[in-house]
Amino acid sequence: MGDVRDRREPSGSGSHRINIGLIVFIAIFIYMAANSILYFMRGHVSFFEVEQGEIVDEDKFNGFILRDEQAVKSSDSGYISFYVNDGEKAAKNENVCLINKSDSQSTTADQKDKVYSLTDADYSDIREQMLNFSKTFTDSDYSQLENLRYRLGNVVNQIVSRNNIDTLNKKDSSTYKLISSTENGVISYTIDGMESYKEKDIKPGLFSSGDYQKKQIEAGTYINAKDPAYKIIYDDSWEIVIKPDSDQLARIKKIVDKAGDATPTIDVNFVSDGITAPASIKIFKNDGTSYVALELSNYMVRFCNDRYVDIDLVWDSYSGLKIPSSAIAQRNYYMIPAAYLVTDSDSAQKGFYVKGDSGTEFVKPDIALSNDDYCYVDCDDMKEGTVLINNDTGETYPVSTTSALNGVYNINQGYTKFCLVTVLYKYGDYSIVENASGSGLSLYDRIILDGSSVHNDEVVY
Repeated sequence: MGDVRDRREPSGSGSHRINIGLIVFIAIFIYMAANSILYFMRGHVSFFEVEQGEIVDEDKFNGFILRDEQAVKSSDSGYISFYVNDGEKAAKNENVCLINKSDSQSTTADQKDKVYSLTDADYSDIREQMLNFSKTFTDSDYSQLENLRYRLGNVVNQIVSRNNIDTLNKKDSSTYKLISSTENGVISYTIDGMESYKEKDIKPGLFSSGDYQKKQIEAGTYINAKDPAYKIIYDDSWEIVIKPDSDQLARIKKIVDKAGDATPTIDVNFVSDGITAPASIKIFKNDGTSYVALELSNYMVRFCNDRYVDIDLVWDSYSGLKIPSSAIAQRNYYMIPAAYLVTDSDSAQKGFYVKGDSGTEFVKPDIALSNDDYCYVDCDDMKEGTVLINNDTGETYPVSTTSALNGVYNINQGYTKFCLVTVLYKYGDYSIVENASGSGLSLYDRIILDGSSVHNDEVVY
């Protein structure tokens, strides 16, 4: 038999082969596991997208309205109809209303069974009133329902009056009495007994409108002699009187003092419809209590049936980039006198001449901000104690003085970049800012929500 040879490798000869694929897999697994652990251990950074916005500094008031007005009484008893619509102007000696002196019982029966015809203009008025109401109504202000009732009542008064007057013109003129306007003015058919009030009659109790009542004179209703038939307002100028607290009064006095010899004014925003108008300011006192009269010459007709009006006094308004105030952080910058900033003749770049061991050299750090007095350089771009040279005068300046500037951390590139901003106004949780250096922060940029939670050049994702 031939020799049988043992083909096994001798021990210790390196028979175990290395599995490269398994090693790579393990390495990748360890890397991913480590990154996952670091990800969950690291605090997550929240960001905010910069938006365009406006912040308005304002205070709300319930104002008491004063006008040059008078309630005109009827000389006869009877059923009233109107020639002039509510809120329209009447000329001197123009017919304003008509008193029907016919028998009350027959007239009442006629009114009850009468069917009134509506014109296209009547339908248009009703639609307009309903549309305006639907645009401004809010569940929190049910007083608008009462205002709608008054406005629709005025439309009904127009329809009833037109039909009644057409009917009476066909009858004996002795059955009715015409009431004319003795002066030019705006006509209103809402009476509250305060038509004669002036500034001297203002007192604190008037600013609680809970017990206030007004009456709308309706066409076709019976009125007695010497009862008010209508109200006439002689002037478009009117006043809204408010009772400010001590802080608000101080702010108003500052506006008055700042105006000097000019007429002090402030913007008044009417809450009911969002209209804003400038008003002149007048401060007066009654029995030791200070009041402010806001004098206007526009929009009186819109409120001719009101005695109280909700307004906002606009102290100031600011528009610009709107960001959360929490995003604003501070970073130190060296303050360098502007006289040391020069433009290099070769590169046309701005920088400083620095005194070193081997002579003078030109350095070009990023200038974060500059004005006529100082340049601001990031403390990371220059060492404290660096000596700058003014070549024109030979003077030197050791860099040391710092100033903390406001800014936000931009993360558009995946890492934090500090951008200087100027805070125009802060109100509540938000601020209106503009770029302090004219570049850097823009609309729709993403910034760190909590500016105190990160540092410059920090990778966030």
